[in-house]
Amino acid sequence: MQRFQSLKLSGYDYDGISPQAFLKNVTVKNGILELPSGMKYHLLILPDVKDMTPQMLEKIKNLVEAGATVLGNPPVKSPGLSGYPESDNQVKTLVAKLWGLEKETDRKVGKGRVLTTKSPAEVLSAMGIQPDFSANEPIHYIHRTLDGKEIFFVANSDGNSV
Repeated sequence: MQRFQSLKLSGYDYDGISPQAFLKNVTVKNGILELPSGMKYHLLILPDVKDMTPQMLEKIKNLVEAGATVLGNPPVKSPGLSGYPESDNQVKTLVAKLWGLEKETDRKVGKGRVLTTKSPAEVLSAMGIQPDFSANEPIHYIHRTLDGKEIFFVANSDGNSV
């Protein structure tokens, strides 16, 4: 099952991460998600799936309580039959803590927030984070900060000039 989808985020860069790396490496500091490599993210966008492990939801809950902002719909069950039915009960309990019993669309949890109905660009803009790149045509790019310098790798994948 593919869990990573391409996002249309004009002017915003993003990365995907495996569940194993997410569980092991992601922390939050001052509301910003961080990886040991030095990469930093203002927003965690959840995959649009109906199932998620209790371990993943627990990690997300801890990050949100520490100040992370998360955008995505709540899962409804745990994948597979491992630990069933307790694993599904754990998912329901964690979903209630993160999204609330009424599945709120904008919920404060600890120092962070969980949102559902806005687009990533709307959330980032509301956070005061403006696009850092623009072009006349859709174009792929990667933005990194290295040794205090801003580095952009720009790739035109359609073969037309922009």
